[in-house]
Amino acid sequence: MSIVEYLQSLAKEVGRLLASLKANNTLRKTKKIHIKRHIKELEYKNGRIVRCVELFFPIIREEWDWRYLSDVINKIRSSSLYEKNIQKISEEYSISEQQADVYLSKFVHECMKCFLNNNPNKVIEVIFTFLNDLEDGTREWKVKAFIKGIGLEAEKIKISKNALLRKPTPSDFEEETPLDVPIFNKLTVFPSAILEINLRTKKKALLSIELEKLVIALRLYKICSLFVLETIWQPKSILLPTHIYKTHFNAHLNYTYTIERSEEVHLSKFVNKISSLLPLDENGKLLFSDPCSIAILRYQDALLKSENIENKIAYGIMGLEALYLKADERGELSHRLAQRVAKTIGFLGEQPIKLYTLIKKGYEIRSSFVHGSCLISEKEEKLSSLLENILECLRKSIILFLQLRNYKEKEKFITTIDNSILDDSVATKLKKLLEEILIT
Repeated sequence: MSIVEYLQSLAKEVGRLLASLKANNTLRKTKKIHIKRHIKELEYKNGRIVRCVELFFPIIREEWDWRYLSDVINKIRSSSLYEKNIQKISEEYSISEQQADVYLSKFVHECMKCFLNNNPNKVIEVIFTFLNDLEDGTREWKVKAFIKGIGLEAEKIKISKNALLRKPTPSDFEEETPLDVPIFNKLTVFPSAILEINLRTKKKALLSIELEKLVIALRLYKICSLFVLETIWQPKSILLPTHIYKTHFNAHLNYTYTIERSEEVHLSKFVNKISSLLPLDENGKLLFSDPCSIAILRYQDALLKSENIENKIAYGIMGLEALYLKADERGELSHRLAQRVAKTIGFLGEQPIKLYTLIKKGYEIRSSFVHGSCLISEKEEKLSSLLENILECLRKSIILFLQLRNYKEKEKFITTIDNSILDDSVATKLKKLLEEILIT
């Protein structure tokens, strides 16, 4: 017999025993009190939840009492058919019989649920899902990330082949919990959007990478202090559990944005292109050896860290240095940096002299931060404006350098920028190149 036939025979035996117990009225149900979290009212306005009225009340659920199913479980586990299934699984997948027993007991429980819920046709799906688990094959994953920082005008917007953003709904927060089980899953901060990913993959790590790419791309689409409150990982599996990861990190939302209905096509194009260019390792982490990675990390530090404005300005300048300065350069760094940023971002429609001035000012603050000197005394609104302008330069520069990676090496591109300052023909060629490849 094949492994499929063994599992089918075992499932039929489970169904036969349960049917016999039902016919003899041996099975019993028990009443359990659950606490239901009900969202009575959810108001979403200007890209965020502005009002949520929630109620908690007890409800009585009738459930099969698993204590009375112990006879079925014991009969199945002591049968020769169960033992043959263990041996077959152990041989086929080169695992110990003890481990095969653990896996098979989970399979039996899933089959019991099918028959108890009058859904015997689902057993076939359970069998093949179980086999896929044993073979460690590709499986469907659903990821739901509760994010803060981005609002939506439309109910939902597709941002890639496998992902969409949508507004939160009451069902995202409603839940039932047995009275004797503590409620751990309650969000204390409401998300402004839900990021959903549906993907068939063998390794969860690939899904983590996909999530990380999308989050970074959304931060780069516009300046945004986007962060993830909670992530729910749900595989189609018998053996793998649903995993919920809650972050204790709560960024200050200095920068947010709302996606308008008309932006869907452009946003999707942007996210797909930028996410495919991000320099990540096999675990979804940015490569520290890559200038674009360093720039993105400094950009995210400025957006998310709870520090004073001067420190954030320093992070922004450090990000620009990672992109626009060569490794062996030592003198006139502030001038070179400001000049290169002004010339490059000037091709995108900004005023070069204005950019030059703000980068020089930011570099002064960065130098004070690095060398431990007293920071420049400025009015907070002026520093806030300076920080936002520097972050916008850094955001555009990261997008630009990511897209230039396949055309020019960093050192050669910097040389081209320097030459374009003195030679109009080089400037014309550089401007044309940026217009052809750049998406912002």
